Amino acid sequence: NQGEVFQRFQQETLKRLESITKRPEGAEILKAIETELERLRTAHPIYAKKYEIFELLRQEQIITVFGATSSGKSTQIIQYLLDMEEFDKKIAIGEPARHLVEHIAKKIKEELEKTEREVEMAVLEGHSNHLITDKNTKLEFHTHKSLIQALIDDHMLSNYSCIIIDEAHERLIESDILISLLKSTLQKRKDLKLVITSATANQ
Repeated sequence: NQGEVFQRFQQETLKRLESITKRPEGAEILKAIETELERLRTAHPIYAKKYEIFELLRQEQIITVFGATSSGKSTQIIQYLLDMEEFDKKIAIGEPARHLVEHIAKKIKEELEKTEREVEMAVLEGHSNHLITDKNTKLEFHTHKSLIQALIDDHMLSNYSCIIIDEAHERLIESDILISLLKSTLQKRKDLKLVITSATANQ
């Protein structure tokens, strides 16, 4: 349950604090604790699966996450991935519609600001021109069409560590094309991770 997940986080964090309390990194650890307390306070159901998601992503290249609307899968998983040291490149989030891109990006920005966490973000909705963001950008929010454009520009997606395809259950033509194109990229880039989220369990 959520309490057990937070207890595990607290235990691991206290072990780390013992050795670095006198170092500058201590401030980062304290900020991580504040972030986790905020996550526990909001109590999204997906929070109970945080470490399971971490462990699966370390073992597998592709994972699918099924959860009901308002479970937190669209907003929280993205923030959890920011905690994974393995993801040193960009994380791209693909939404099926423009209004969802804007909504999710705004929501995540607000939640990050609550814990004073600074993360460079970019919203990319176009699909007719080349998509270029600053090298310091960590999160990119796309429509599925603009992610297809990103694949056309760079089939290897060399600047990305992880791709998230949200709302896959809507089965739009752009979503199916995007996932089909990603299959080839994933075969060539074993370090690239793919997370597919859906409100239904129809794999």
